[in-house]
Amino acid sequence: AGDAQKALADFLAGAETPPGTLRTRWAVWSRVRSGQVYDALGRRAEAVAAYKAALTERKLWDFHKYLKRCLSKPCSDGQPGHFSPPY
Repeated sequence: AGDAQKALADFLAGAETPPGTLRTRWAVWSRVRSGQVYDALGRRAEAVAAYKAALTERKLWDFHKYLKRCLSKPCSDGQPGHFSPPY
């Protein structure tokens, strides 16, 4: 099943941006994916926090429709499936 802790660390690192700069779509995507890893690890409160943080980002990349689903139930079962930020 892979190394969930390593994936989590990588996604959290990818979500970081320097203070005062706008997050890129990939930083927001990393935040969403970190929430999914938290869900897979059974750490629902941290997953919800990651999803809520991603929802505060600009609504430019169509993530909000995925996030609402993940807030209502854990998104560790392969849902919403493969997605990447549109250009």
